[in-house]
Amino acid sequence: MTEAIGSALLLTGASFALLAGIGVLRMPDLFMRMQAATKASTLGIGCILLAVALHFGELGIASRALAAIIFVCLTAPVAAHVIARASYFVGVPLWQGTIIDELRGHYDRRTHRLARPDDPFAVLPMTVDLNRLAGHVVVVGYGRVGRRIGTALAAQGISVVVVEDDRDIVESLREADVSAVFGDASDPAVLLQAHVHRARMLVIAVPDTVDVRQMVETARTVNPQIEVVVRTHRDEQLTALEADIQGKVFLAEHELARVMIEHVLERYEAERRRGKE
Repeated sequence: MTEAIGSALLLTGASFALLAGIGVLRMPDLFMRMQAATKASTLGIGCILLAVALHFGELGIASRALAAIIFVCLTAPVAAHVIARASYFVGVPLWQGTIIDELRGHYDRRTHRLARPDDPFAVLPMTVDLNRLAGHVVVVGYGRVGRRIGTALAAQGISVVVVEDDRDIVESLREADVSAVFGDASDPAVLLQAHVHRARMLVIAVPDTVDVRQMVETARTVNPQIEVVVRTHRDEQLTALEADIQGKVFLAEHELARVMIEHVLERYEAERRRGKE
């Protein structure tokens, strides 16, 4: 009987270890791979060590096996949490099929603590001119692309409200007298703070398109006439995303190629003209 139970535990443990290995190889992002490695391997190691304890049937071996199981159960989840937390803060990307990132916009990146619900940067100041909050453009994300878009619009006298999940950027924008809201744009309350219900256009300049549909749904619910412009890096999503959001989607590689082609053709045309002269 003991031999049968030990064999069953050994087979179960080996199966969990195999699943952990497959998960590490096949899961699409770091966080899912860590789930497989931590949960399945912990169960697998536990079952194998229990099988060892039953097989030898000695108190010394059993106590050491139990101690090893306790050690793994205590340390593996903590280690996984620390690695996942560090990975999240340095910007390790989530799988493109992730429906929602529940942590996004809820952490202050300077302190790595949850942002307070009454954070003053999560709402627009009462001093903002209401004329700037009608017919404006809501720009989601103020990285390299969003910054260029916002600067170009401001240079043309077009009012802009920026939604950004980096509190430092929001703070610097407000110091420069640019209307900005701190938070995750997939949260309806954040987009409403940007007065999306009175906006002319929604420009989503973040490279991650996971939450785009949620943002567009929120904007269209309160403002059916709003135009939507989205940036993406995923060629396979271009047609489907355009159909889903009923807006314009720009693929970074396509736009870069188009501009470079135009430049090359212009140079060739200039050479031809000089040759004819």
